Amino acid sequence: MAEKTVALKDTFPGSTLDPAKWATLNGAPTYLSDNRAELPCTASIPEIRSVALWDLTSSQFSVKVTPPPLTPGVAVALALEQNPTNHVSFLLEVGDGGDAVFIPRKVVAGNTTDVRVPYDQKAHVFWRLREQNGYVAWETSPNGQFWELQRHEAVGALDLSLVTVRFLCGLV
Repeated sequence: MAEKTVALKDTFPGSTLDPAKWATLNGAPTYLSDNRAELPCTASIPEIRSVALWDLTSSQFSVKVTPPPLTPGVAVALALEQNPTNHVSFLLEVGDGGDAVFIPRKVVAGNTTDVRVPYDQKAHVFWRLREQNGYVAWETSPNGQFWELQRHEAVGALDLSLVTVRFLCGLV
């Protein structure tokens, strides 16, 4: 049985990721310290992912996201993934004009449903995914204390009891 996602915490001490918690793909973070891990937003799409599987059911996972550069093509994501074709996620995309859109996303059997919200650097600092009673809530907060619901939907066929936590940043 996997541990609840609410228990996944890291202060990112030192200069390397804890290999018992995290693996990297396409490059390592550029900065680790002070409760932060920074990923460069490059074409290789660097990623940090949990080594263990986690359980989002009757739990939550939140992260503080430093506003990325609002450069056209930048994409930032937090995903709790059963597998590549089944997950819940937050996606931040910057369009050609520099306008950013915040996307609470659900993917089931490869079918993607999105809600598009204009991105607000001050209101969307903290991102939280929360499951309760068969429903997923995508929430944001300016301070990690008061949360605004961005999307609420039944879990449906998704199994959120064994998920990988992924953070990505890239140029697409």
